[in-house]
Amino acid sequence: MTEVRLTSADRVLFPEDGVTKGDLFEYYGKVAPVLVPHLKDRPFTMKRWGRGIHADSYFQKQAPKGLPDWVKTKQFRTHPREGGSRLVDFVLFDLDPPEGLWREAIEVAHLIRGRLEELGLESHVKTSGSTGIHVLVPIARRSTFEDTYDFAELVSRGLAEKHDGLITVEWLKKKRRGVLVDHRQNGWGKTIASAYSVRPRQGAPVSTPLRWKELKPDLDFRDFTMDVVLKRVKKHGDLFEPVLHGTQALGPALREVRKSGVEPAGRQGARARGARARSA
Repeated sequence: MTEVRLTSADRVLFPEDGVTKGDLFEYYGKVAPVLVPHLKDRPFTMKRWGRGIHADSYFQKQAPKGLPDWVKTKQFRTHPREGGSRLVDFVLFDLDPPEGLWREAIEVAHLIRGRLEELGLESHVKTSGSTGIHVLVPIARRSTFEDTYDFAELVSRGLAEKHDGLITVEWLKKKRRGVLVDHRQNGWGKTIASAYSVRPRQGAPVSTPLRWKELKPDLDFRDFTMDVVLKRVKKHGDLFEPVLHGTQALGPALREVRKSGVEPAGRQGARARGARARSA
């Protein structure tokens, strides 16, 4: 049994809600059995708000001092524009709606699911814990960053052309009309909020896996608090567990969308950086 010592347990990190550092500690201890598998054997980053969600934050990318010797670490050399290749285990569609377009984001998520089903692919959905939605497509680990980036871009652009004004792939906010489907999150070195992680927003909402039938227009991501998520896990287990065991072949779907007539905007994404892949 390893003892973990917590300091400043009564420090309030979410002032409007009275959520303390100790509350977060207790939550993560309880949710660990379903959260840790989604972090296993992956490099990950922690964004820390040591003085609360309204204070300054910082990214922690290095293993901290005092890490137990049973926690394995590995050094990664970063080469933003050159380097080797790893294999990818999911494709990500990151939905980023403007303020007030949450219902539209839900509609777009279902449109993405429908298109993926047309291509013979199963997908899984979760709230980002903030204002967004994440749609993940688990795939067999033989595709590269180039494959997944191209697939996500072509699917996103195809939907944007078909649903102009509802869906956009425009990066510049001043040019957007509708919900951004950000295929760029499939690029080298990108990160997303892990399933079951608490987000730095009022109410301490959690990035929560959902059943597709739960993603209805009246759903509110703020309802998924730590207590609610723990009850869901107790009742349903890990709804995101299938993402860990991708067996779907991306190749046939990628070939299909490449024949669709939709053209990618350019090669500043994965192609420009070489065929790298999401660390698995």
